Amino acid sequence: MVQLSPQIIFSVNVNGALGKTFQASFTYTNSQWPALNNVAPLGGTLFESTNTFAFNVTSGYGIPASNVVITVNGAVATNVVLTGSMNNWNVSYPYLQPNMLYTIVATVTDVNGNVATTTKSFDTFSPANYTWEAEDFDYNGGNYIDNPQTNAYLALSASVNVDTYQVNFGGKDLYRPNGMDTEINGDVIRPQYNGTGDSDYSIGYFSAGSWANYTRHYPAGSYNIYARLASGGTATTCTLSRVISGWGTTTQTTNLLGAFNVPFTAWESYNYIPLEDNFGNLVAVTFNGSTNTLQLGRPASASSDCNANFLMLVPVFALNSSLNGTNLVMSFPTQQGFNYQVQYKNNLTDPAWTPVGSNLPGNNLTMSATNPAVSQTRFYRVQIH
Repeated sequence: MVQLSPQIIFSVNVNGALGKTFQASFTYTNSQWPALNNVAPLGGTLFESTNTFAFNVTSGYGIPASNVVITVNGAVATNVVLTGSMNNWNVSYPYLQPNMLYTIVATVTDVNGNVATTTKSFDTFSPANYTWEAEDFDYNGGNYIDNPQTNAYLALSASVNVDTYQVNFGGKDLYRPNGMDTEINGDVIRPQYNGTGDSDYSIGYFSAGSWANYTRHYPAGSYNIYARLASGGTATTCTLSRVISGWGTTTQTTNLLGAFNVPFTAWESYNYIPLEDNFGNLVAVTFNGSTNTLQLGRPASASSDCNANFLMLVPVFALNSSLNGTNLVMSFPTQQGFNYQVQYKNNLTDPAWTPVGSNLPGNNLTMSATNPAVSQTRFYRVQIH
């Protein structure tokens, strides 16, 4: 329960015998004032894949429905769902989208002007998204481990100028014996580390001009890429490139994919940072399932070092269609915790969209819906909720 009711605090000083002073404090909470309960998601963890933000609010004085306000990423939501009464509302916002970052502020005001509020920041990224650790760079001249378990690269050496290049190294070698600073990670622990007994590590001193290579069979598809990064100096920049020739040698050619623009927070105070182009647009990177080497770098001109925890592929949502006899098959990626409804219009000016079949619950796999191809022109969309 999140108790956010106003309080009245009394403090009493009593001068006793022999010059002693006795102090007592009393805190009084009026149970009639609004209280927020059962807020979810609570934030503070990663990968909270859900389509709904919800809470319960109670008030002895009563809260008009119009006084329940939810702000989603800075915009006041106009489609909040309330059930119950002025004294006990169940509140939900069932319109969260997958693979997003959210900051939601819930504010309620009773009929007497008493206010309760809470702010929650969380993500709806899928725990099934492909991730790799910043400290799991290539070893021994271009060697790699596909889909490693936690701490799979422990104690593996890196070949300098082939697997990594560290400038002005002044850090530690707690995870890897050389090649790049590796330290105990200060970020939120992710589910794959719970109960394993393994420590989570990160690159703790990623200096300007440094780079590290990551070779994998990245899964086929088109993805946006996020990195979990932090900077305690100033706002800074990291880059991501694809090694297109010279992999495993000291002479490598790279193709720049985009940049991670890291805000100034504090060392080990991490944020999800998307890979962007020069105009601030998300970069879509396509893999065909074969081996690729990605290179995380720090431009020599960058203003501050950074900490690097892990990188993540987020599927780019795309509605693909194909003909199967006289039927049109629409396929799309899904995420657990969300529902998907394929809809169509014969003309964009039609007043409403027509559903194709029923809602499909996401399962982190590609799903499809089938519709007879009976029209020369038909427009389709997928509604996610």
